Amino acid sequence: MADQLLNLNKIAACEYTDTYVSANDLEVNKKYKIINLTKANTQHGVMMVAYLDNVGKVFLPKRLTAVMNDTIITTLMEGLGSYLIYMGRKQANGNQEHDAHIFNFERIIHED
Repeated sequence: MADQLLNLNKIAACEYTDTYVSANDLEVNKKYKIINLTKANTQHGVMMVAYLDNVGKVFLPKRLTAVMNDTIITTLMEGLGSYLIYMGRKQANGNQEHDAHIFNFERIIHED
């Protein structure tokens, strides 16, 4: 609960980077602490946005936006929260002409 309050206060105080970063700019296999998850209306439709501590905001793929409901978001943000781990790129469903950014979510068990 204290960590949720800390994250809320960071957002309220504008102490997060308000810059959008590309998934291409994220380091492969690095854990990025998620301080907020929201859905944003964009010219490409509704997209999930992850606010990453000391990094900025990153749009998550539409395939994640489609399945991330309020229950999932709450679960990822409760307690100490979660990390977003960028896993790099790989071919999407065997389609050699299209590769996709791959992400993993990990619950934070204890602060590093």
